Amino acid sequence: MKWYVAVTTAPRRECTLISTLESLEDCGWEPIVFAEPGSTATDRLTYHNEVRLGVWYNWIKSVRIALESDADVIMTVQDDCDFHPESKTYTESILWPSSDCGFVSL
Repeated sequence: MKWYVAVTTAPRRECTLISTLESLEDCGWEPIVFAEPGSTATDRLTYHNEVRLGVWYNWIKSVRIALESDADVIMTVQDDCDFHPESKTYTESILWPSSDCGFVSL
């Protein structure tokens, strides 16, 4: 199953982006960052917004780019989440093919 994991971020007084990225990577995901101006820099693939888009439009940008990929599954995450190390394994066990699953919220 090919995943596209988009993480939206904006500047914060207390940065949580790095712990979110590490949490996702511990699960086996390779997150891609969509960053508002002034956000914490990382060494991950990052789309830097030249102007502030805001939460909604930054998310829309991430989803548009994800839809252009060849991913089977798209996951969007905000920069203040932590995941259990087995989240990917569990999620893949309940996903498609399934006649009764079109959306999963972790």
